[in-house]
Amino acid sequence: MRARGGRVTDVIFHADRGCQYTSAEFAKLCAANGIRRSSGRTGTCLDNALAEAFNATLKRELLHGKGKRR
Repeated sequence: MRARGGRVTDVIFHADRGCQYTSAEFAKLCAANGIRRSSGRTGTCLDNALAEAFNATLKRELLHGKGKRR
């Protein structure tokens, strides 16, 4: 597995309960690369709220206006 700046350890992949994230194939891929899987409880939309807010801030602060230069 490649990573910017070297090997990454102690990775936790948090996702919703979509079929692509709960499949046996994805579980094998994560296990082979030392990635711990995490998902929220069914019906609890607030589980991802902190991560979503962080990602929105990154997009707004770092990516806003990129690629729109004339």
